[in-house]
Formats: sequence, structure tokens, C-alpha cells
Amino acid sequence: MNTFTKSDRRLMTDVPVQPTPSDGRLTLTTCGGADLAAGGSQVLGPGKPLALITYLALAPGRAASREFLIDLLWADLDHSHGRHALRQTVWQLRRQFGDAIVTGRDELSIGLPIDNDRDRFLAAIEGGQPELAVTLYRGDFLPGFALPGSHEFELWADGERSRLRGAFLLAAEMTVRRFQAAGRVRDAQAVARRMRDTDPGHEAGWRLLLETLSAAGDHLQAAVEAEALRAHLAADERAPEPATKALLERIGRGGQREQEPAADHALIAELIGREAEFAAVLEAWGRAKTGSSTHVHIVAPAGFGKTRLLADAAHRLRSIGARVIPIRANPGDRGVPFATVGDLATALGPLAGLAGVSPAAAGVLIGLSPSLSSRFPHAEASAAHPEPIRLRTAALAEALAAIADERPVALLVDDVHWLDPESHQVLEGLINRLASTAALVITASRPGIGRPLATPTTFLVEPAPLDRAAVQSLFVSLGRPADDCQLETIVDLLHRSSGGSPLLVLESLQLALDRGSLHLEAGTWSVPELTRLQAELEAGNTLRERLTELHPDASWILLVLAALGTPLTTSEVTEVVRTREAVDEQLWHLERRGLLRRNGSSWEPAHDEIAAAAHEMATPERRRAAHLAAGRLLLASPQMGMGQALGAARHFEQAADDQSLRMAFRALVGRARNAGDRRGFLSLARSVVSSEDAARRLVRSLPLRARLGLDSTARLAAAVAGTFLLGAVAIAATSLVRDNGSDGLLVVFDHHPGEPGATNARTFRWSPDSWRGGRPIAPRLGSTVVREPMLATAGSGRVAMSADGSMWVFNAPVDDSVTDEIFLHENGRTRLLIGAPRDDGLPDLSPSGRTVAFVTARWSPPGDDDYDIAVADIARPEVA
Repeated sequence: MNTFTKSDRRLMTDVPVQPTPSDGRLTLTTCGGADLAAGGSQVLGPGKPLALITYLALAPGRAASREFLIDLLWADLDHSHGRHALRQTVWQLRRQFGDAIVTGRDELSIGLPIDNDRDRFLAAIEGGQPELAVTLYRGDFLPGFALPGSHEFELWADGERSRLRGAFLLAAEMTVRRFQAAGRVRDAQAVARRMRDTDPGHEAGWRLLLETLSAAGDHLQAAVEAEALRAHLAADERAPEPATKALLERIGRGGQREQEPAADHALIAELIGREAEFAAVLEAWGRAKTGSSTHVHIVAPAGFGKTRLLADAAHRLRSIGARVIPIRANPGDRGVPFATVGDLATALGPLAGLAGVSPAAAGVLIGLSPSLSSRFPHAEASAAHPEPIRLRTAALAEALAAIADERPVALLVDDVHWLDPESHQVLEGLINRLASTAALVITASRPGIGRPLATPTTFLVEPAPLDRAAVQSLFVSLGRPADDCQLETIVDLLHRSSGGSPLLVLESLQLALDRGSLHLEAGTWSVPELTRLQAELEAGNTLRERLTELHPDASWILLVLAALGTPLTTSEVTEVVRTREAVDEQLWHLERRGLLRRNGSSWEPAHDEIAAAAHEMATPERRRAAHLAAGRLLLASPQMGMGQALGAARHFEQAADDQSLRMAFRALVGRARNAGDRRGFLSLARSVVSSEDAARRLVRSLPLRARLGLDSTARLAAAVAGTFLLGAVAIAATSLVRDNGSDGLLVVFDHHPGEPGATNARTFRWSPDSWRGGRPIAPRLGSTVVREPMLATAGSGRVAMSADGSMWVFNAPVDDSVTDEIFLHENGRTRLLIGAPRDDGLPDLSPSGRTVAFVTARWSPPGDDDYDIAVADIARPEVA
């Protein structure tokens, strides 16, 4: 709805408005209303008679055939009834207005002069009178005009509405600029506000309004309008355009512009040479939004503009009403099961319509993205399922269908060649399941890496290298050459050296700018020395040359991000460099040189090729250090989940840091169990290291309590309570049994890894009087005492209870230490019974409750995984 303020009315008196005829001639109003007037009084309101007069008055030649008019306004009737309806309408109009409608043999036309506001508005536009056009435009063309059987008329009106609104926005912008130049600040604000209100989705109107408010020094009102714009974009699930984002940031700084050196900016070119691919995406959207899901897969080598094509497509799709969901597969997540579809579930979280999914689907979505638990407070994450691929595919398909019911959806997935195998299967199944959903899926990948993400109905788009003409267009789009004679030579050099890759064209130009062999000032290219520029471009390796010239801190930041393969926040980057001042400065330069890009509040290499080059150029020692830094960052993350723990372990493995690798693997085991992943320790170790021996060593490095699953006080309490309620003792590696009423028989269960079922029981006799504390009483059992297969039926660990149930012993860490100790619970109190710098665990009580047997690593040298058997007197535990 358009409203007019006092400023608007004053503005309308400042320009000569063409008067509405008052001599009885007919006047047709179409902008902001719909009526026909004579002498200033309405004589015809909305209806099919008015629709017929409106179309004939505005149609080319002011005439149309009978058959066309029947289809236009009476498509709901059969042909004979439609002809009758047309005749009756014409009779009614001629009876009321005389010769207003002239009937011919096969067509109808307007017989009287009818003045109309649309033609006067367009005449002002064509006559170069934008201010007059602004005053004549009173609102949308035939707003809210809809009649039964008039679908074709409504489509025509939609086209006119869009055309006239676009013309008004252009005229309004010109008017605002003129008023600002003339110092008419309030008039400029009034027109800018009308422009914003006419089309709130048009960000240029918002920017003009904010600029006029800021120029007038009204920073408070500018801040209010800026917040309204942010809320509007958030409600529409849109990111601001770059110009809008810069303006919002400036208003947030109180209107002060950020001072930036003009020569230190990354080159950002238009999307050139990809017009056919862009048109294919929009054509696919036209099919998808009607409920026929479409999949477009873009395949091209690195640097051919896939990400830029997706970004521009996302912007256009948002502007025409699509709900765009962009995600990207990160190379650092390639080995993390369901990592990318977990990101998809997170992206769906804030979208309207998601609340309509079933409780079962909500539970699956929470399993993919725990952050959704706040969206579904009454749902619980689904437990482990024998068919997780099928289950998660179905849940995501249901979620997307529910969201698409609210508004058509465009799902954009970049870099699918980095998908983890599980996400690949889910997305492929998801595309097939969306057949009758108003959804467009666009994916992009490189050829020859991973398996293509394609279905039988996939529409394949393969961007080709830029030809010479496209390279010239790209170059000229950035600036015009100061010397036209050099243009042909420069374009030939760029085309030859880049091979038609848009990325390499821009990298070549950026290197030349960095080295001063090319200048770009005020939109004009200048070449101080053409032979020098020619030598640099013909040398090739422009990207590597640019990286060699980086500051050491900047080079280190880029290398860590390349090794990590996932974005980092500024605070996380600071952990790598250790100096906030250096971080801010180097991030600033890396971004403006086009080597880094912001991803929300995080940073990542601007292109995979930049990351790959940074990694390849580093020395082996430097790469190991980068992987070590990346692993430490992941391991220190407060929100560390299974994916981060797995990534940290892999980075430590590549850094050859065994101690950190063992720490990360222990974290991985704990996170896997919390996530419901019940794979064995050896299976988890194989996901980290490639060698079978290395995997087994990694399993043996786990502390005893980690192998028992007792990684938290809550789990330990649950284990104790569960054992007490069941009245049973979990299976363990040691057991004391009665031998003629004495404590003299020790039975040791000895499990051999790699030999299923090979668990032996060995018996040792001993006398309590002959036992001496501080030494083992049984032969070494090597590393075979505690093994996962043997503990598979042990529940959460070992809890041993006396015969009368008055006391029990169990193992747990002390003060969250990394070692396990033996505790005694008796008479309602719990105390540390046996402790040592190394692990003590798997305790068992004798039938009399006087002694406890346990396994221990206290006599093994550091780094040795051997365990011994020990026995202690509960009354005097000398080994404590």
C-alpha cells in the first residue's frame, strides 16, 4: 500500500502536473486504483466491463479480436457462452457510453478518446521528466484486480504492473539524486521513502533512504531504518547485497567511512561468459516452483566460476521469491560421516514450515544437528538405526517438503566433490524423493573427484573456458584501458596465460597490480611498461608468485586454513598467530588481495586452488606444524563433537604427534559413544589411521576407564546404580572365588586379541599371609588382560559387591584425572581405596569382603601397555 505524506503533497505542487480532463471526457485510472470517470465522477468500477475497456484502451492499436478477448476474460465458459458474455458486456458499455466500443467483423476497438494515467506516466518517462513521472505514479497497476475466468487478463496485468513499477523505481532514483544535488533534503527523503514502500524487496530503495537520512545528519532515524532493513532481510532469509552491507556497517559506525587504500582491494568482476548457464538455472527454477522438482548439476574444473555462478544464482532466486538454502561441503569434513547433511539440517532450523514435520522426523533431524533440540523441545534424538541413510534421507525430504509448502525452495550445494560418502548417499536419495516438491536443487563439483551427484533426471551444465571475447569483456568490466592500442595485446596475453580460467585471469591481473606492472585508478587501466607486464604474464604460476610475496604471518594463517579445510573465526585464527594486532592486519590484507573470504563470522581461503597452492608450497615441516595447529584448534573447541575429534586425530596423525593423537582418539571415542555410535574401538581407530598396526596401538593407548566407557561421573553413577539394582556383578578380568572357605584362589581371565573366543581362565593359589604389598602376585599377562570383545557384555564397567550387599568397589578417575583408581563404598560413604600414578581397575571382592583383586599398570614402564594382577587387603591396602 502506498501512502502520501505532507512532503509528498508539497512535492506534487512543485512540478507541472498534467490535469485530469473535466469536460466530460472519459478518464481511466489504473495506477493505485481501478475506475473509469467522466467529469471527475466515477462511472464504472472494477469488473469485467472495466477490464474490457482497460485492455482495449491500452492494447497496441487499441483493438483486439473477439476470440482473444473471450480467452482473456471468459476462459471459464465454453465458446458459445463466452461469445454471449462478450456481446452482453459490449451492449452494456455502448448503452452507457454510446460509441465507446466499436464492433467490427472480427475485432473490437475503442471508439471514444479515453485519457489514462498509464500513458501519461510513460510519456513523462520517455520525455525525460522523472519528477513528473513520480507524481503521476499513484501505486501499482490495477492492484488486487482478479475476476473469475480472467486468468490471462491477470497475467497481462502482472506484466504491466512489473514494468510500470520498474519504471517508477528508476524515475524515483533519478529524482532523489536531483533533489539531493539541489539541497532539497526533505523532498529527497519523501521520494526515497515512497520508493522503499513501493517495493520493500528492492534494496536500492532502502539504500537511497538510508543515504538521504545520513546526508541530512539524522543518524538516529538512519539507525532505526537500518534495523528495520536488517529485520526485513532476516524475515526474508536473505543476506544483504554487498553495497547494502557496506552501508549498514557504515551506519553502525556512526556514518564514518572506513579508510582503505585504493590499491589494496581484490578484483571482483561481473559474471561474464556464463550467461547461458545462468539462464539454464532460471529456466530450471521456473519448472521447480510449480511443484516439479528439478536438479541442476554444474561440473567444471577448479577456477571456472562454479561458486560465483551459485552465488549470483542465489541472489537472483532470492530476489524473485525463492527461499534459498546454500551449503558447502568442506574438504576437512570429508571423512566425517553425515557432516554435510548435518550442516543442511542446521540450515533448515530457523526456516518457517519446519515445525510441520512429524515427531519421528524431528528426532532424526536432532540426531543430525543437536542444535535443533531447541526447535523441537519435545522430541528426542533418534537412537542408532540399522538403516541410517534411508532414515535421514526420508527425514530431510519431509523437512524440505514442509518448508516448500510455505514458499518454493532452492537448495544450493557447492563443492560436492568434498562430500563424505554418507552425505553423498543421503543427498542423492533426497533429490529423488523431491519429485513433487516445489524445490530446485543446484549442485556443483569438479570433474574426476569423487562420484558425481546425479540422478536419471539431472540436468547437466558444463561451463567451458572463457573465449577471447569473454576475457576481453571481463578485463573491460573492471576498467577501460587508458591506451586502446594496448588492449588487444593485454587480452591476448591474459587469454593465453589463463587458458580461459576466470580465476587465473583475475589472479594474473591481481599479481600485476601487486607488483605495479599494471595500475587501476578511477576505473582506468594503465600499463607503465608493457614488456614487463608481458614477461610476468608469460611466466605463468601467477597464484604461486602471489603467495610467495605474503607476510610470514599471513602465509601461516593461509596454510593453517588450508590444512584445516573448514572455516575459522577471528578468535580461532588468533590462537594460531597469538597476536591479535597481527591477525587483524593480515586478515585485512588477505581479504583485500582476494586470498581469503568471509563466511559469516568466519574465514576461509577464497578458493580451493588457493588453499591447495598454499599447502603444496609449504615445506614438510611447515605442513606438519600447520596440521598440529589445526588439530589443537579442533581439540580445544568448546562445542567439540565427533567430527571435530575425528578431524583433530587425523591432523595429529599427519603431524606425527603420537601423544596428541592418543589424546584426540580418546576424545573421539567419548564423542562417538555420546552420539550413539557403537562401533568398536578398532573400527574407530581405522577411521583415523590407515595402518592396522597403528590402529591397534591406538586402541591399546586408551586408558582403562575409556575402554570401559566410564568417561563421566554421570555414566559411572549410572553403572553403579544399574549394577546394584540388577543385583549382579559385571564381567571383569579378575575374580576371587571361595576355596574351602578361604581367600586363596585367584582366577584370571586372559583374552587374546585377534582370536575370537580364545579367552582362557588361569588359576593361582596364594596365601594372604605370604602376600607382600608393592609387587604383583601373578605373572605378567602382557597387553591381553583387558580387551573390548571381552568387555562387550560388561555394561558400563566393573562394580564388585560383597555377598551381603553392604559394600562394593569400583574404579573411576580422581578429580577428572586421566588415570583410574579403586574406590570403596561402605556404610553410605565412598572413599579412595587404592591409588597410583598409573591405572588401577577392574576390581573384584573376595567372598569374605576382606581383600580386593585388580589389574594395574603401576609396574609397567611409561608407554608400555602391559597390565599386572594385584591383591590388596581392604583393611590395610599397602599398595595404595
